[in-house]
Amino acid sequence: MYQRIMVPLDGSELAQTALSHAMALCKALGATLILLHVRERGSGIEASERYLDYMTRQLASNNVAIEIALREGAVAEAIVHAAESERIDVIAMATHGRSGVQRMVYGSVAEQVLRNAHTPVLLVRVPAAQLS
Repeated sequence: MYQRIMVPLDGSELAQTALSHAMALCKALGATLILLHVRERGSGIEASERYLDYMTRQLASNNVAIEIALREGAVAEAIVHAAESERIDVIAMATHGRSGVQRMVYGSVAEQVLRNAHTPVLLVRVPAAQLS
């Protein structure tokens, strides 16, 4: 059912929280893991490529097929478009779990993806201890 699982990564430990869940699904289902990085417009592509290569090497010992995808632009929109163009079956991403005023002030990429994606979204809530 799920053959292509995408994890959007921004270079933070928070975003990487979803990796263990995605890896477990990939192993159980024989799925391919797609690592996505969305870079800001005008920022250098080399740093993004190095980061994705580094993450691929870190995960290589898990015996899961890994592909990388690099996009540019507004993060939530780029994630949704990448899910469509890469034929993704599930988007797995971490969320801060903010609510109320904090969510209104900061917005939520995860919430925007959840609202706009036609692909199922697995949200991994980061434990409060990791947020400090």
